[in-house]
Amino acid sequence: MNNPQTGHLTLPGRYDQIQTICEFVSAGAKLAGYDEDTLFHLQLATDEACSNIIEHAYGGEEKGNLRVEWRIHEDDFVIVVHDHGEPFDPNEVP
Repeated sequence: MNNPQTGHLTLPGRYDQIQTICEFVSAGAKLAGYDEDTLFHLQLATDEACSNIIEHAYGGEEKGNLRVEWRIHEDDFVIVVHDHGEPFDPNEVP
């Protein structure tokens, strides 16, 4: 079994950092062999996840970091975004 390729990046939870995070994820996805259309969708999903963390989990900018990891292992490409904000409870949404 091959060792996975990985990357990680930690940046302040600010909207102006999201482009850098998306480029980081895209670079990993390119290594994994994804096409331009898939790269666009991965960047869009990453942008949305990071924006939601800043807005909802942190309640604004500069209140915590975003640590983003990607991993390539065999046929999988995994993106994980870590934060230390308020958790989301879907049971509280009407």
